[in-house]
Amino acid sequence: MEHRISILVCTSLAGRSTWINHFESCGAVASIGTEHVRVAVSDGLWDVTFAFGPEEVGNLAPVSAFDVWALDVQTEWMPRVLRILQDDQRNWNRKLPHPCKVMVMSFEGPVSTREIMEFGRIGLGAVVFPGAEETLQQALVRMSMPATAGKTALCLAGGGIEGLIYEVGVLRALDDLLPGQGILDFDIYCGISAGAIIASVLANRVPPVEITRAFMQDSTMMKGIKPWMLFDFATRDIRSRLASLVLDRGYDDGLLSLLAGSVPNAFFMGDNIEKVLESFFSDPGRTNSFHQLEKELYIGATDQDTSEHVVFGGLGWRDVPISRAVHASAALIPFYAPQFVAGRWFIDGSFTRTSEMEVAIAKGATLIVIVDPLVPIRTQASGTVRGRGGVYAGIQGLKALVNTRFLGGLPRLMTAHPEVDFLVFMPEEEDMLLMSGSPLRYRYRMEIERVAYDASSARLRSEWARVKPMLLRHGLNPRDPEDPTRA
Repeated sequence: MEHRISILVCTSLAGRSTWINHFESCGAVASIGTEHVRVAVSDGLWDVTFAFGPEEVGNLAPVSAFDVWALDVQTEWMPRVLRILQDDQRNWNRKLPHPCKVMVMSFEGPVSTREIMEFGRIGLGAVVFPGAEETLQQALVRMSMPATAGKTALCLAGGGIEGLIYEVGVLRALDDLLPGQGILDFDIYCGISAGAIIASVLANRVPPVEITRAFMQDSTMMKGIKPWMLFDFATRDIRSRLASLVLDRGYDDGLLSLLAGSVPNAFFMGDNIEKVLESFFSDPGRTNSFHQLEKELYIGATDQDTSEHVVFGGLGWRDVPISRAVHASAALIPFYAPQFVAGRWFIDGSFTRTSEMEVAIAKGATLIVIVDPLVPIRTQASGTVRGRGGVYAGIQGLKALVNTRFLGGLPRLMTAHPEVDFLVFMPEEEDMLLMSGSPLRYRYRMEIERVAYDASSARLRSEWARVKPMLLRHGLNPRDPEDPTRA
């Protein structure tokens, strides 16, 4: 079958001839005026439209749906087009392509590693230059192909230690419905903060039940999870800040300013989490490299200085060790310290995104299971939150903000992508009474897991008429939750 694609090339008038020369190396070029050419390649046709300025791009974009956008890195106004694309991504009523359908081309020489990382931060689909692994033709063909139907994705949000335990209970309930590998049969794993820990372990072929057993010190695949692995005091920073408070007697900026500057960046470092994961991923059959995983893994974090969301495992960010990426993603200030990765400081990914749903869609997922424990407690008893102290109140405020963002965005995403099935799990109001809302709480861990398991199993049973065909559509073979032979 002839493969026909449409390409928008953003370049200068002078750069047009360079593009024509490269297209001629791919196939026969027929010119249809200054702004249009047709390239006959071995397996189809390329319809190419040239835009010689941002105004032309603005005029063409709303009326023509191009399969691929190609940006000439030598064009002075390319950064302006990238900004337009980024602004459009922040608008749910989008008119421009997803960044994964946009490529950058450099004809004059290699693109620096830092530039590639920046393009990966935006989410671009390819960066091509002389000597790159992928040629212009290969990139255009790959990026123009429609998303593969049937990919399954698991998107796990944050929520501290209690959120992590809640997620394990939900996943164990879902895993019970899927014979064979179950959850480990999914194609894509996405995680933010606590969800990044679970996603990285699942991507390394460890089922949910073994994570549960690790909390009970009874796993045959993982070492037992203990409090010291999660809570390592930021002793050096705390001492340094206290010393500055004692030694700085000038008070040039006022006492309040001095006190504010003496507050440590965080109470805990989180280094033990990274060390434990690094050790676990070094075991036979595991890997600490995004490149070596059999499955796709994407971990979200926030650049502390630019407030941009970065996806480790994506373009430009695959070389970061998985354990390091997880550490950065889970750096929930002021509880856990910011982490320095590739020249940038990162904090918890939940500050800029609740779930990596859009990443999963861009990677071809048509079934997305979302587990989001970041739900604030809701009670009619006035003063309940206030009475539980400042830490609890602060976390409740963050949860309310993140949950409102999620609930506002999800319906629009569902409308924009009718081809994608979503299965969402969040704690019910009665479940939230058990969960303290503090990332430091550890006492009720297994009770939370069991409550999450029971609630999710009950929901799957009640919605089985809807859930069963959804799972079957995507190549999964669920067993009847009412089957008495279930374990």
